[in-house]
Amino acid sequence: ATLLNSYTPAGFERTITELGERAQARVIPPTDRPAIPGGGAAAAALFREIGMHILQEPDPLRKGRGEA
Repeated sequence: ATLLNSYTPAGFERTITELGERAQARVIPPTDRPAIPGGGAAAAALFREIGMHILQEPDPLRKGRGEA
């Protein structure tokens, strides 16, 4: 069995409400629009504000796990 476990910091729900955009219709959005309204700079500023850090490298404690 495989287990996917995830932890999110307090305040993470703000990323959904502040960076998300309410759907105007029940259709898949076009692929030519930006994934994050306002771009990555808006997301980076919000992450700093709530104390969230984006790691550029995989977790060194888990190196080699799951490899065949």
